[in-house]
Amino acid sequence: MNIFTIGGNGLVGSRVSEVLKNKYNVTNLSRTDGVDITNPQSLNIISSDKDHEWLIHYAAKADVDGCERDKEQGENGEAWQINVNGVKNVVNACKTNNKKLIYISTDLVFPGDRGNYTEDDIREPKNWYGVTKAEGEKIVESSGLHYLILRIAFPYNFFNGKKHFVFAMYNRLSQGLSIKGITDEVFTPTWLDDLAHAMDVLISQGAKGIFHVGGLKALTPYQIAGQIAEVFGLDKNLIGTTTREEYFAGMAYRPFDTSLNSSKIQNLGIKLHSLREGLQIIKEKT
Repeated sequence: MNIFTIGGNGLVGSRVSEVLKNKYNVTNLSRTDGVDITNPQSLNIISSDKDHEWLIHYAAKADVDGCERDKEQGENGEAWQINVNGVKNVVNACKTNNKKLIYISTDLVFPGDRGNYTEDDIREPKNWYGVTKAEGEKIVESSGLHYLILRIAFPYNFFNGKKHFVFAMYNRLSQGLSIKGITDEVFTPTWLDDLAHAMDVLISQGAKGIFHVGGLKALTPYQIAGQIAEVFGLDKNLIGTTTREEYFAGMAYRPFDTSLNSSKIQNLGIKLHSLREGLQIIKEKT
């Protein structure tokens, strides 16, 4: 099967494509190919194509604090242009030949007041990044296309040069540098191989709708740092504590608990990993 991706060279897309490369022929579209999702004319390669059944849309402005700085510009800001208007342009391009669409979204579409969110819970984002991603979801839902919206949280994978929060913590601890772990922020980190396998199953089954692909267990950054130290034999005494209010002072609001309930996708037979299991795989293969 032939699949287009947009934004497929980043942390998430590159790993998913690597896992699925023997089953799917993936072609990534990027700015180096002249594709700019904020420019509808540049998406003619999608609208004129009849060979690719699916398109996976990874591209987003995902810098939470950068998005927050765009808030005062509203719909004229870069976050809105990319995360909302860009999605609208991609959807319109897909409509021409009725392509099936996978949209990668985030746990930050939820308010984070209680956690354990299911796919049916109401979107009520509390920062501008979450607002723009929620708007993107609405566009996909109302598109009339065959679609999948996959919500993930703090994705991580191998230590292969792609930046992610697990590697950042490991990197400091492995150099003997101290870190502070937040104790009042809770989420379910997504092991990216789980996302790849979930996509494979969902595509194979012709599934449609919203699915959560989070980790098996909700954790705080402080707990995550502790598990990294334990698995890799690093010094836990380097790990201090902090709060969201202290760590994110002057930055975008971070919710308390955006943990995802991923039982819906597990019921399809998809195995999800806990962070500790993911760390063990990283240790064994690096």
